[in-house]
Order: sequence, then C-alpha cells, then structure tokens
Amino acid sequence: MQIDCFYFGCWERPGHCLFNQQGQHVYEHTHALPPDFPVKVCTLDGGLLGYPQREIEGEAVLALIGSLTIISFWDRSVDGRGACNSNFVMRGRLSFDQAIEVAKSQYPTIFARFNFEVKEKAEAIQ
Repeated sequence: MQIDCFYFGCWERPGHCLFNQQGQHVYEHTHALPPDFPVKVCTLDGGLLGYPQREIEGEAVLALIGSLTIISFWDRSVDGRGACNSNFVMRGRLSFDQAIEVAKSQYPTIFARFNFEVKEKAEAIQ
C-alpha cells in the first residue's frame, strides 16, 4: 500500500520548502496539499524540534498530529548553516520505524545524502 508522504527541507539547494515525491513544490491553500494537513507548513521549519543550543543531525522527533505522522530532525546535508532540518509528513499514525521505512522508500535520494543515522530522540508529540 502506498502512503501519501511529503518532504519539507532542502531538496538540492538551500531553501526549505514542502515537496512531493517528484520534487515539486507543494504550496499551502492548493489542491496539492491534503485538506486535513495538520500544521502550517512554516511550523515544519524547526517548529517541532525547538531550538536547542546544540543541533545534533539525525536526532528525530516523532509527532502524531491528527491523522498524520511527522518525523523532524536537524539536517545540514545540503545547507551547512544552523537550524537546517528535514521533515517527512505522512498519512496515518505510524510508529517511528514504520514512518522511517515509508520515508526511505518514497524519498531514497534524500536519505542517500545523509551521512548520519536518523534515530528517535524523544517520545512522540501527540
């Protein structure tokens, strides 16, 4: 079964945007974004991670919001500046391991660039 999954972060160059699996921008208030999308797109830009003094790449937060699962983590694989992050948003309430498998299968080129392990840092945000 194919699960809808979106990516928010840097695709091939600096600049955080929401993308579909084809690498196309997905904008708020358009038919391309599901009407039940649980957060404002700008919230994904580090909003689920907070801003610790030390941003450790790959330490992920799992958020279960509404009918979607979001995995957020610090990621400087494209943009080396601070506060750079990646997020995968998918339909369904999934465990961390399930969500990582969906994200890896639908965005293999994004995961291929990581030189760090994506691992769960804290309890889920619900």
